[in-house]
Amino acid sequence: MQTLFKQYKQKTDSLNHLTAEIEQRNDLLVRLNKCLTPSTQKALVSASILDDTLILLAQSAAWASRLRLEAQALLVAANDPNLRHYRIQVVAQTNDIVESKTQHSAEKPSDEALRALQTLTDKLAPNDALKASMARLLRLVSKASP
Repeated sequence: MQTLFKQYKQKTDSLNHLTAEIEQRNDLLVRLNKCLTPSTQKALVSASILDDTLILLAQSAAWASRLRLEAQALLVAANDPNLRHYRIQVVAQTNDIVESKTQHSAEKPSDEALRALQTLTDKLAPNDALKASMARLLRLVSKASP
């Protein structure tokens, strides 16, 4: 019984951590989008903060250059007094699903867990890289046999 409770608590803690991370990223993206033009907003795929660095993911090198021009305004818009640096990376988005060649056995998550992940995924901005990754993960897990 104790082991079951620990496993449930670990899964709940992980889900709570994931929920908090998604909400923080979404809030940050909303703040940053306020100082960007609509076309630039679409090019900003994701944003996060790691230590004292604002990390931005752009759709292309051209958009990364444009975001660099807005870097100081974005640092201010992030509204975090600890931010000192920024890093902009270009992300290649793809809809390809890569099949894992690793041998493993895993349990399919419960329907409740899948619904919770889907709800969290739906809360993310449409152009957020995490949303695309979560959607791919949900598709893969949903196909898995129980």
